[in-house]
Amino acid sequence: MREMFFLTSSELIAILSSSPNLGTSSILGWGVRSFDDNALPSKSGSNIVTQNLGWVDAQHTLKLLSLFSCEMPKRRVLILEDVTNSLDPIPA
Repeated sequence: MREMFFLTSSELIAILSSSPNLGTSSILGWGVRSFDDNALPSKSGSNIVTQNLGWVDAQHTLKLLSLFSCEMPKRRVLILEDVTNSLDPIPA
C-alpha cells in the first residue's frame, strides 16, 4: 500500500521560509491537506521566481494561490496545470 503525506499550510510556509535559496517551486496535487487559521506568511517572503502548480480542485487551488500571493513576492512565472486525471484523489 502506498503511503500519502500531506502538509498543513503552516508546515508549507515553514518549509518555504527556511529555504531562502529556493528559486522554483512545484506542487502537483493537493499540496496541503488543511489551511490553518494561524498560517501567517513569513515577513521576509521567499525568493521563488517560478511556481508550477498542478491543481486537482479549483477551490483548493484558489486558497493555495491566496496563501502564496504573500509568501512569494518575487514570483514572476506562474504555471497552472490541470492534473485531475493523473493523480488519485485524497483518500477518505
